Amino acid sequence: MRPFEFYWPPQSINAIAVEQTLTAPGAVILTSPVFTYDKIVRSVSVTSTDNIEDILFTIQGTYQGKPISATITGVNNSTVDTSTGRYSSNWAFPPQLSATDIIFDTVTSVTASGDIGDFPITFSVGTGLYGRSAWVNFDYFEDGITNSIQVAFQEGVGEIEYSFGVTLQDVGTVPVDKLLLIDPTQGGSMEHATTPQLSYWFYPYRYGAVFISNASNPTNAEGYLHGIIINSGNGRG
Repeated sequence: MRPFEFYWPPQSINAIAVEQTLTAPGAVILTSPVFTYDKIVRSVSVTSTDNIEDILFTIQGTYQGKPISATITGVNNSTVDTSTGRYSSNWAFPPQLSATDIIFDTVTSVTASGDIGDFPITFSVGTGLYGRSAWVNFDYFEDGITNSIQVAFQEGVGEIEYSFGVTLQDVGTVPVDKLLLIDPTQGGSMEHATTPQLSYWFYPYRYGAVFISNASNPTNAEGYLHGIIINSGNGRG
C-alpha cells in the first residue's frame, strides 16, 4: 500500500461561499459548482455578524459518495456547525459516533429559507471544525503486516484533539453510529492526542481513520495537521 497522506487545514469560514447578502430566501452562490474536501470528510459552518436565528440553511452534498443533507439554524453574530458536538466533545473509546452530526465529502448546494421579513441577511459558508480523514482500507492479506502512523502539526494550526481508530466492519454499509472502533497503536497513544505522535501496530484491521475529536482553530491560522499512514508486509498471503 502506498503511504496515505492527508492534511487538515484550519477552519475557513468562507471557503464554500464567500460573504454575501440575500434579500430573499433562495440559493447561496458557492465558490465552485461542487466544493470538494481533499482526502478528508468534514463538517460545514455558517457564519454571520447579523442575527440570523430565524433562518434555516439546508446544505446538500455527499458522504462516502452518497447524497446527504443537513439543515442548521442560523445564529446571532457567531458561527454554527453541522456537527453539534456529539461527534467530538462526547468522544469515548469505543467512540459512539452520532448519526446526527453531519459531515461531507462534497457540498453541492446551500439554500437559505425563512420569512421574507427576516431578510436581507449577510453571511458566509465555510469549513467546519470536526470530521475525519478518509477511510484507509488496509491490505490485511499481507504476511508480516506492520502498520505505522504519524500525525504532526504545522505551526499555527490552532488547538486540535485527534484520535485514531480502526475497525473490522465494512464502513461502506455499517451506519456511522454502529461502528466499533479501537485505538490499535502500541508505540504511543492516539486517543485524545493533542501533540504530534508516531506509532505502529501489528494486527490486521479492515479500515482506519484519524478523527478530529475536538478543535478550536483560529480562522486566520496558516498551519495544518498532517497525517501519514503506511501499511506494509512481506508478501501476499
